[in-house]
Amino acid sequence: NDKQSAYVLAQEILKRNDSVYEPNNVMANIYSADNKYGKAIKQMELVIEKDPRTMQHYRDYIDLLVKANKYYEERGETEKSKNCKNKIASVDDMIMELKENTAARGILYGRKQNFEIGKKYKKIIKQQS
Repeated sequence: NDKQSAYVLAQEILKRNDSVYEPNNVMANIYSADNKYGKAIKQMELVIEKDPRTMQHYRDYIDLLVKANKYYEERGETEKSKNCKNKIASVDDMIMELKENTAARGILYGRKQNFEIGKKYKKIIKQQS
């Protein structure tokens, strides 16, 4: 099936070049579609680790965590649900740390980075903090 083909292709790409984030993003989506949220979350964390300056990854991460949290709450898996909420709450700190680390380098390279995640996502983070 298409999911299996996409998964195999993503694995092949990662074998050749582990530094690219796109295959991890594909795998996160596949795992999420199959309600394998633990694996999906790990893949999204790899996406952010590999490409931390793209704010859309943080939005996708929050969306995934909200979806996973709902799934776990519906099943009474309170520890996993709590873990999702804690991860959502930590996104602000992740972005702040990135901002601080990038500020010094930005001076060197003369680039300005946009760290805005958006009002919708700030509200979601605030609800979990």
